[in-house]
Amino acid sequence: MKVSSKIMSTIVLAVIVPLIVLCILINISFSAYTQNHNLAALSDLAHSISNQTEDYFNYKKEAAQSAAINPVYRQALTGPASAAEASSNIQRSDPQAVLNSLSLQLKALDDAREVLLLNAAGRVVISTQSELIGTDYAAKEVIDAVHKNGVYSSPILLDSAEKPYFFTCAPIIEKDEVIGILAIEFDTSFFSDLAKKTIIGTNGYLYFVDSSDRVFAHKYQERQTAAASFENRNGFYNNFLELKKLNPLGQKELKAGEFSYNYNDHVIMQGVYYPLRVIQGYLFVMRPQDEIYQSEKRVALTVNLMLPLLALIAFLAAIFLMITIQRPLKKILASAGTVLKEEGYIRCNYRANNELGLIAESLNNVNTQIINTVNELRDGEKRYRLALEAVSDIVWEYDVETQKYIFMAKDKGMLGSRRVENVDITGCSWAYATDPEAEEQRSKDFARFLSGMARVYHAEYEARDIRGNAVWAESIANAIRNKEDKIVKVIGSITDITQKKLYDIKVLHSAEYDKLTGIYNRATIERHVKDELKTGGNSALMMIDLDNFKIINDTFGHQFGDQILQFVSSSVCKVISSKDMVGRIGGDEFIVFIKEVSSEKALEEVAGKIVATLQGGYEKEGILHKLSGSVGVAQAGAFGANTYKELLSCADFAMYNAKRRGKNKFCLFTEALYKEKVKNDVVAEHLKDLEDSDIIRLSLIPVWCNNNRQIVRFYADIDLLIPEYPELRREEIYKIAVESNRQTVLLEHTFRAVCRAIKSIEPYNTYNTAITYCIPVLMLQNESVLAVLTRVAEEEQVDPKNLELAVDPKMLGTFDRAAYNFVTGIRHLSSEIELLGFGGMYTSYNVISDFHFDVVHFADDMVGKAVHSRKHLSILKSMMDIARQTATACTLTLTTQEFDILEDKLDVCFTYSGGEAISLEEASKIILQKQQLTNKYECSFYKSRLLENTIMGL
Repeated sequence: MKVSSKIMSTIVLAVIVPLIVLCILINISFSAYTQNHNLAALSDLAHSISNQTEDYFNYKKEAAQSAAINPVYRQALTGPASAAEASSNIQRSDPQAVLNSLSLQLKALDDAREVLLLNAAGRVVISTQSELIGTDYAAKEVIDAVHKNGVYSSPILLDSAEKPYFFTCAPIIEKDEVIGILAIEFDTSFFSDLAKKTIIGTNGYLYFVDSSDRVFAHKYQERQTAAASFENRNGFYNNFLELKKLNPLGQKELKAGEFSYNYNDHVIMQGVYYPLRVIQGYLFVMRPQDEIYQSEKRVALTVNLMLPLLALIAFLAAIFLMITIQRPLKKILASAGTVLKEEGYIRCNYRANNELGLIAESLNNVNTQIINTVNELRDGEKRYRLALEAVSDIVWEYDVETQKYIFMAKDKGMLGSRRVENVDITGCSWAYATDPEAEEQRSKDFARFLSGMARVYHAEYEARDIRGNAVWAESIANAIRNKEDKIVKVIGSITDITQKKLYDIKVLHSAEYDKLTGIYNRATIERHVKDELKTGGNSALMMIDLDNFKIINDTFGHQFGDQILQFVSSSVCKVISSKDMVGRIGGDEFIVFIKEVSSEKALEEVAGKIVATLQGGYEKEGILHKLSGSVGVAQAGAFGANTYKELLSCADFAMYNAKRRGKNKFCLFTEALYKEKVKNDVVAEHLKDLEDSDIIRLSLIPVWCNNNRQIVRFYADIDLLIPEYPELRREEIYKIAVESNRQTVLLEHTFRAVCRAIKSIEPYNTYNTAITYCIPVLMLQNESVLAVLTRVAEEEQVDPKNLELAVDPKMLGTFDRAAYNFVTGIRHLSSEIELLGFGGMYTSYNVISDFHFDVVHFADDMVGKAVHSRKHLSILKSMMDIARQTATACTLTLTTQEFDILEDKLDVCFTYSGGEAISLEEASKIILQKQQLTNKYECSFYKSRLLENTIMGL
C-alpha cells in the first residue's frame, strides 16, 4: 500500500522537525550546564581552601597563645635586671633551646621562621636568630592591638629578600598585666604547598594574592611575587584591578565571583576568585577554557549523531504503523452499521478471527457487566428497604432541590405513623431541639453539612416525642452527590439515646463528685478552680483539715468517721455562698474556693464561721461529739499565688501554721508566712538532691578520757549550711526536712559523709579509733532507718571497727519489739552502740537491759542538776549503777568546771569531756601522733568495769 504525500508531510512535521529543534536545545542547554557545573565545582574548591586557610591562621594563633604561657618567657622578662642582660643570657645558650622549651607547641610551631620575645614597649628581648635583639620590632598599632585584643595575626608581608611571611603575636601576662609579647614569624610554605598539590583539571592552578596585589603563592615558583608574568593584554592584573573596584575586600559580606583573563593569545583562563579576610587578599582558582569545554564537545558530537538516527527510526516506525493499522480501521468503520439492539443491550456482530471481531467481543463483555451491575443495584435497593423496615429508629430523607423531608419509622410510638411525607421539619418533633440555642447550633451544623464544609452530619440534642415528653435524640446523615460532587439528597436517621444519656450523666456525676460526701472530688475541684483563676477576679482558697481525726477513727471506727466527714461537708456548704465551690481532696482535707472576695475582713468572717461550725460538734443518739478544724486561707494573686498549685500550697502552709499555733483556728497566708514558706521551699530544694551539694559540713569533735587526758574517739559534728539562710540551725533544717518529706535523703547523705570521713582517715588509724554518728530523729520508721544505714554502709564499704552509732531515745519512741530489732540490726554495722540522754525516761532496769547498749550517755540536765544538788547527785549515782549493769561503759559530757566538781565524787564512772570541733586533716594529724591516743580497751577504768560485768555474769 502506498503512503500519500500528505501523510509523509505530516510525519516529517510531527517527528523530524521536533527532533532537530530538540537537538539544538540540548546542545545549548548542555553547554550552559557544563560551564555552570565547572564554576560551581571551582567555587566549592575555593570555599574549602578558604576554610583551610582560616583554620591554619587560627591554629597558629592558638599555638602562639599556648606558647605564651611558657614560664621561660616570664622569667626572661622579670628575672634579669635589664633587657641587655636577658639577651646576653640567651645568646650564650643555643637559641634553638627557646623552641625546644615549648615541648607542647613544637608540632604547631615546626614551620616558624623565628620566635621573638618583646617587652611591653615592643623592644626585642629574645630572638632565635639573635639579629634583632635590642631593636624595636613591631609597629605601635600592633603593640596596642595585642594589649587590647590579645592574640594578633598580620597579613602577608615581604621581608628584605622579597620573601613572603606573616607573624602572630600573643600577650605574656603576669598578675593580670601584660609584661611582654611573644611574636612568631611563619613563612608561606603552607600556601605554596597548597598551590602545588591542588589538582585542578590538567592545566588548572590556584594562587594567592596579598593585600599589596602581589602573587605570593603559585603553582610555579618563578611566578611568585612576579607581577611581570601577568601583564599581558587584557591579562590578569588589568582585570584584577577592575575587580577590586567592584568588589573591595572590606565589604561586609564576601562571596565568590567569576573571573577570567587572557593568559596569552591562545589560552583564556576561566575560574573564580574568593576574598580571604585573614590575609587581606584573594584566592584565585583558574582553569583553561578549552579544557572546560573539551568534554562538552565530545558529548555534543555524540548527541548530534544520535538524534538524526533516532529521527530516521521514528520515521520508518510511523510508516510501518500506518500500513499495518489502516486496513482494520477501515473495516471497523465500514461495519458500524451492523450493530443491533438485542435483549436490552447492544450486540456487535462480527467474525472473531480478525481485529474487529476482537473489539466486538470486548464490547459485548462490557455490556454484559453493565447489565449485571444494574441487577445488583436493584437487589441492593430491595435489601435497603427491608433493612429500613427492620430498624426501629426514624429514617429520614431530604431533597435539596425541593427542600422537603420524608420521615419513616417502624415504631408508631416515635412518629405516630409509618410514613410522613412532604412535611416541614417542624412536623416531626424529634427532628429539632427544644432549647433555642441548641436548635440554632443544630441548624448551623446542618447548613455547614449542606454547603460541603462537613462530610458527615451528626448532632445530639434534647427533643420532644409525639406525647411531649423530653427525650434525647441523635441525628446522623450522609449525602448523595451527583457527578459534579454536589449534594442532591440527604439520607439520615434519628435514634432515641435517652437511656444512654442518662447513664452518661450518672457516670459523669460519679467521676466529678466525691462518692462519700457528694461534693466535688479532687480532680473536679482542681479543674474548676483552674478555670476560675483564668478569668481573673479577687478569689481565695481555703484548706480545711480536721483536728485529731485519726483518734476519732481509731476510737469509734471508720464508719463513724465517714459520718463525720459527711456532716463536715454539709456544714461547710451551708456556711459559704451558693456560687462558691467545696471539694474533698482526700481523707479529712477539704477545699473551699471563694470566687469573689470583697475584703480581707469578709474572708476572715467566712473562715471564722467554718471554724465555729466545726466547734459545734456532731450529735448522734443524744451524744455530742466534739470536733475542731484548722483552716488555712490564701488569696489568689497575693505573694505569687497565681496558679492552682501555688494557691493550694499557700493555703496548705497557712493551715499547718494554724495547727502549730494550737489547732481549732484559722490562719491567713500573710507576708510573714510567705517569707517563711519561701525559706522552707529554698531549704527543701537544697535537700532535694544532696549528691553534689556542699551544704553538709562535717567536722570531728575529739572525745577525751578524763582519766589520762587522751583521745579515745571522735564525735561526727554535722552541720547544714543553707547559703540563702546561714542563720538556720540544724534542728530547724531537720524540721523542714520532715515537713517536705526529705528526711530519707537527708539521713542517707549525712551518714554517707560520715562513712567517707572514716575512710579518709583509715590509712592513719592504726588504733581503730572510731567516729561516732548520732542518728537524727527524722520521723522515719525504724525499719526505714535501718535499711538506709545498711545500704549506705555497704555502698561505702566502711569498716565497722571504725564506726560507732549513737541513738537518741526519741529515735526509738517506745521500747517494743520493733525498737529491739532496730538496735539489733545496727549492731552489725558498728563497733559499739551508744544510748544518748539516759535519764528520767528510763526507770526500769529490765527494759533497758534487754537492748544491751555498749555505752550509756547521760542527759546534760541530769549532770547539771547533780552538780548543784546532793539529791540529784545521789539519783545520778543510782542510775549509773543501773547503767553499768546494762552497758559496757557510762559517759558524761562535762565542762571543765563540772569535771572539777565531780572528779572525786564520781571516780568509779568512766567519763569523757568533749573538745573543739576540728577538720578531717586535723584529725588525721592527731591520729598520726600515736603517743596522744589510747584505745578504749587500754583504759584502766574500762578494764575494771569489764571485770565487774564479767563477775556479775552480765
